[in-house]
Amino acid sequence: MKIILIRHGQSTANKQRIIQGHKDYPLSELGEQQAEELAEKMRKENFTCQAVYSSDLTRASRTADILTEILELEVKKYDERLREMNLGDRQGKNVADLTAEETQLADKIWKSHTIRFPNGESVNNMKTRVKEAFEEIIDSHNEADTILIIAHGGTLYHILYHILGVYPETNDWFTNCSYNELYRKKSSNPWKLTIYNGQEL
Repeated sequence: MKIILIRHGQSTANKQRIIQGHKDYPLSELGEQQAEELAEKMRKENFTCQAVYSSDLTRASRTADILTEILELEVKKYDERLREMNLGDRQGKNVADLTAEETQLADKIWKSHTIRFPNGESVNNMKTRVKEAFEEIIDSHNEADTILIIAHGGTLYHILYHILGVYPETNDWFTNCSYNELYRKKSSNPWKLTIYNGQEL
């Protein structure tokens, strides 16, 4: 089985350094271009897959729409469980406007995994929903299938690190419209991360 994980293209909020979480923002002009360029590259490499899954937030779903249109893929499912983390009261704020208290609270939340963002969720909340969605996807496919998942940096991180236990030895985060590939020969074999941020490992 092969799983392709793709982070959405640049959103208008990414461009303006606004915290998104569950708050919905469209792709920027650059984000649209990033998705088109990735799709054209995949098309030239004759990419095909058996299913496409995407977060339902616009920045991910629009990226999925562009990819599936150019690649002529028909199977597409939107799942809100693949959303970015619900950051509650932080959502919609510019990174530069965060107070020292807000930054300190966020640090505690990242470390504890059990503390929720005010009016948001905890790390464990997100891990649970992402794991549920991911395992449902895997269980509904054959080992010979290729599956495409378009989501968010946080979502992809949880799939790699917390669910599958694989992550590259780098501090690099998922770039917009980055191509990441996981592979296993059969269900009894461990997953291997073969491509990260478009680079073969």
